[in-house]
Amino acid sequence: MIKNILKIVDMQTKILGVILIIIGTSMIAYPRFNSAISQEVVDSGKIKIYNEKPHPIRWSMIIGVVIIVGGIGMLLRDKKIGV
Repeated sequence: MIKNILKIVDMQTKILGVILIIIGTSMIAYPRFNSAISQEVVDSGKIKIYNEKPHPIRWSMIIGVVIIVGGIGMLLRDKKIGV
């Protein structure tokens, strides 16, 4: 029974490791993207006017590298357990 539980945990950590590698790779490939923030400019009864401003979101590529290293670490951790 314990071996079955360890196999399930092993599979979950492998999946999480692969997901972290994919997220880290996409963060390196796309270090920024734009999001639009909508602000209400005029509100007079039935008429409402909104203004959308672009809001750039950026992160360091180092964060992507750290996430990739964490994913690789999770994959290598599974090999050390030897389940």
